[in-house]
This record gives sequence, structure tokens and C-alpha cells, in this order.
Amino acid sequence: MSNNLLGSLSKKFGNSVAIASVEENPYKTWIDTGSYTLNKAIHPQGLGVTTGIIMEYYGDYSTGKTLLANYLLKNTLKNNGVGILIDTEGAYDVNRAIDLGIDIEKLIIFKPVTYDKDDDSIPLTRKDIEERIVETIKTVHKQYGQDKLLTIVWDSVSVTNSERDLEGKGDQGLNAKEIKGIVRRILPLIVSSNTLLVPISQTYNVISPVPVAEKQIAVGGKGIKFNSHVRIEFEAKRGKAGKVFDEESEFPIGVKLHFEVDKNRIGPPFRHGVIDFLFDKEGKPYLDYYSGYMDYLIAIKAVDDKSIKGWIVVGNDKYRRTDIVKVLKDHPELLTV
Repeated sequence: MSNNLLGSLSKKFGNSVAIASVEENPYKTWIDTGSYTLNKAIHPQGLGVTTGIIMEYYGDYSTGKTLLANYLLKNTLKNNGVGILIDTEGAYDVNRAIDLGIDIEKLIIFKPVTYDKDDDSIPLTRKDIEERIVETIKTVHKQYGQDKLLTIVWDSVSVTNSERDLEGKGDQGLNAKEIKGIVRRILPLIVSSNTLLVPISQTYNVISPVPVAEKQIAVGGKGIKFNSHVRIEFEAKRGKAGKVFDEESEFPIGVKLHFEVDKNRIGPPFRHGVIDFLFDKEGKPYLDYYSGYMDYLIAIKAVDDKSIKGWIVVGNDKYRRTDIVKVLKDHPELLTV
């Protein structure tokens, strides 16, 4: 009966009709975020983030959004995928990208300005961004096939102008409506292919004479918020809570990036954690891959930290809280709890 019905509907509506399937998008690929703690927060098996979705990174300034997006681009390129950066801020640090291990000879960057026939610079508008995203996906599909891994980072939504903004006629309501329309038009291309779109947004304070539920909101209204499959909020912590210190001194050697999974269609929401962004002796930056994971293990009581301060117990073994790599090497089962 269902086959007859499917056949009848297909004649009327074409290939937009299909039997429901557990795996609706056969092209999905999992991408390492650069942090196992974040991987685990997004997906219970620690696989990271999948393609075929929109994942928004948002939060205050200097909270690690672009840094984490760089790792998505890095790991996409390592997996023989295509990495695209839409640099509307014009602040992309190529030297930092090299230090992080990105193969910049393979990374494609859309610059923040275009030039007219008189060589005058014109900032990229949201209309330009939509055109570049759509054409990039279509071109990749045409040249490599629909299963080609593709990650597009839009950095950032917050500073992308509308044409009205450039004319001095910007309107917050119309801007939000425009972003909502852009996201809805490109969403079908994303979900039906091996593509991950990562818009980056900065939050701002809501100034209102009456109490409001959200004191901080992301730029662009609710269009990206509603259509994102995963949203990760990054929060700035001041003082010691935002710094990583050397064990033998009080000298800061890095920054603690605090995150929370605000929305998640591929795993449980509201997971939170920290990631250590460190600098080696030569000043080169890197993410401590397992940083924050010990806190997670303690929170779910997979290890015991109550016996001696600064130490944890796993079965009959005792470790320092900072020995997460040794703990996981001796007890790999903790990676899947």
C-alpha cells in the first residue's frame, strides 16, 4: 500500500517524496572540533560534529569562536575536504593559522571587500555572502560530487552589512528578516550534502527599560538560532577562571575557553565545559585536546576525587588530576562513558 501511495505521490511531486529513513543524508562525515571535551559535549560518542547541518558559534569577544572554527577547517583539510573561510571581519591571522597546523595553501578565503571598475573597495554584504555560499556548494558538487566534504566558516555574521547599512538606512528588524531568509534559502543545500556551515556571531547586551528574559543576544535576530542544528555559546571569564597557570608557578600560560551547548539536534543539549588554549615555549598556540575532560569525568562520577585533594582514583589506581592523558591511556574505557 505504501509503495503504491509513494508511486502516486512521486508522479505528482517528483523526488521530493520518499520513504522515511534513519539515514536521510548518506553523505554525512564527522569532523573533530579540536577538543575531545567539546566533541563529547556535542555527541555522546565523542565523534565531534557532523556535516549536513548548520552549527553556530556565538558569544562575547575573545572567547575562542574563531580559534575553534580554525580547527574545524584544519581537520576538514586533513580529511581531504574543502575548507572555505568567509572573512568579513578582515582580521584573519594567516601566521596564527600556520601555527595551528592549517594547510593554508589549500584553504580558500573570501576577502572582506570587493572592488569595482574604479578600484574602489566595497564591503561584502549579506547578499554577497549568500551568493558565495550557494555557488561554492554547487561548484564543489559539480567538480567533486555531492559527497565531497566541505566546511564553510562565516566569520562573522555580526559585522556583515546589508546593502541598506552601506546606504545609512540600516534597520534592525529588516536585517534580522534578511538573515532569516538567507539561512532558510541555503539550508536545503546544507542538509542534503556533505557540508558543514559554521556562522560565527558575537553577542551584545540588550538595553531595555523593562526586564527581559535574555540580557545578551546574538546579532541577526532568531533566523540562525532557529535553523541551526547545534549552537555553542562561548563565555568570557575574567580573573583566574579565565586563565591557565603553570603548575609550578602563578604565571599564566594560556586561556580557559568556557562553552555551553545551547542547542543540539545530534545529542543532549546544555552540556558545558572548558578548553585550555595554551602557548608552547616558542609562543606557538595550541589547544589541549583533553583539557576539561577530567572535570567531566568527575562530574559524572566516573572517577573519584574525594580521597586526597588534587588527586583522583580510578579503580585501584591513583593519579594527579592533571594526568588526564595517562588516565585515558591506562583506562581507555573512560573515553566512552
